[in-house]
Amino acid sequence: MPYRSNLALAVRAYEGACDYGLVMGARVVQRELVRDPGRAGYTSGAFVTGNVAASIRLVGPYTEDGDRTIAVTSDEDYAWWWETGHHNTFTGRFEREERWGPTHARTAQQQLRAMQRAARARLRAGPFVAAAMDAHGAPAAAESAAGEAAD
Repeated sequence: MPYRSNLALAVRAYEGACDYGLVMGARVVQRELVRDPGRAGYTSGAFVTGNVAASIRLVGPYTEDGDRTIAVTSDEDYAWWWETGHHNTFTGRFEREERWGPTHARTAQQQLRAMQRAARARLRAGPFVAAAMDAHGAPAAAESAAGEAAD
């Protein structure tokens, strides 16, 4: 019986485990940001609509400058304005209230533990299972399509 290398499968399994870990780590931040909609409000909190909390989503994982990364983001522009600072036309002064950065820093250890647990679980499932799943834990498109065709 000739030798057949499974190196490509092992590499895909490790990449998949890394991506799954990134998703689970990012979900820690996402969960903290949406846990209390009032906390997502800015200044007095009197005008909290829940729009920012409802629009928080994950983008990625993707490769940036050779590194795998994931983004926790919002579709609401004013979340960015408050986070980085802006001249408020209603109060007439510069205002800034950071929510995202401090939440990311405060949950760093939880993110790391979630990433480690997720990657370890994915790799323990075996390279064939790990390589056949996407970053969010669902069967990868090519494998699931082949499985449906075989049924």
